[in-house]
Amino acid sequence: NGQSYTGSILISVSTQAVPEIYSVTTKGTSVSFPATAISSAVSGATGASLSSIQLLDLPATTSGVVYYGSSVANTTSQYAYANLSQLRFVPNSNFTGSVSIPYVALNSSGTAMAMGQFSIGVVSSVKKFRDVATTTWCYKYVTELSSANIISGYSNGSFQEKNTITYGAALKLIMLAAGYDEQKPVNSNVFSGYLARAQADGLVSGSVNLNAPP
Repeated sequence: NGQSYTGSILISVSTQAVPEIYSVTTKGTSVSFPATAISSAVSGATGASLSSIQLLDLPATTSGVVYYGSSVANTTSQYAYANLSQLRFVPNSNFTGSVSIPYVALNSSGTAMAMGQFSIGVVSSVKKFRDVATTTWCYKYVTELSSANIISGYSNGSFQEKNTITYGAALKLIMLAAGYDEQKPVNSNVFSGYLARAQADGLVSGSVNLNAPP
């Protein structure tokens, strides 16, 4: 439409994907970029040392703001590894949810080596399960879903992520995540209320065994 643009395209190739770096913070509490973790992830994927990063996208202002020191961060500056911890995400006081901040890793010559992602879960509170550590593959999902009261784990304080989920439990998770309220049982099965509501709303049809795997 008669408009012109000037810019640069960053192209990077790495032998393997850069692992996502994930952090959790509570509502309204800022979280700094974990420089050491980001550097380790990049060097593991590229075999090269991280010199700086350039942010590729910034979160929506409805979720919060990324700062570098006292200034708002941008997608054009190259932020040196030595000062990476000055980058921080400050969530809005009423925001909970997930935020992903993609970045490109640069070497000492300013050449793009790989693309990575720093993800942040902003939660009301962090519920701990005795069998879920920060290194557990599902830590990110368990932390955010438990904060949203979609999952609660077992009464002994465990989550037991290797257990096979039943149709009834899966239906409950899906309906709570979709915004439904807790449904009281209509018979001896603890998930029967969810099935009754799903059938009434046309979400499920036919015969269902709530105790079978989905």
